[in-house]
Amino acid sequence: ILCGFLVTDDRKATAFDESNPRLEELMTVLDECSGKVVIWATYKLSVRQIVERITAEYGAESVCDYYGETSVEDRRTAISEFQDPESSVRFFVSNVTGARGITLTAAHTAIYYSFDFNLDTHLQSQDRCIAEGQPVLTPDGWRTVESINVGDKVVTSTGIGIVTDAWNRGSLS
Repeated sequence: ILCGFLVTDDRKATAFDESNPRLEELMTVLDECSGKVVIWATYKLSVRQIVERITAEYGAESVCDYYGETSVEDRRTAISEFQDPESSVRFFVSNVTGARGITLTAAHTAIYYSFDFNLDTHLQSQDRCIAEGQPVLTPDGWRTVESINVGDKVVTSTGIGIVTDAWNRGSLS
């Protein structure tokens, strides 16, 4: 329901309205982003809606998807094109399928359109975009991700957090 649709007993996804405020807000955020963006969405319908909307706004060459309905060959191509700095692919849209075992370090931004409430999946998805040498903002300035340790303070979207897990730098208290 929070993503603007529900699945009925006969397994059909039904949208509530023509407009989707969550999708409109995503497009506003994307307009403000520079560089490559990974967008995580829980549901296949959400992935399709996001890809369709990005295609309408930025063109088909700017987006790739990576989810259950994406063929193995198209998945390889999606990763390769997203990682290529010369490629016109700017947006990588995925669900849990892309949360493990792939590298998306070309991303400047990761957006969580929706969550599946599985902590392991969320932590794994965070790790897809972490690259060696990636800058992390601390109260004392920028540092590389490798130099961040348990107990260090980092700046988060909600304020200052303390790293509580050295392997998963997304774990903050």
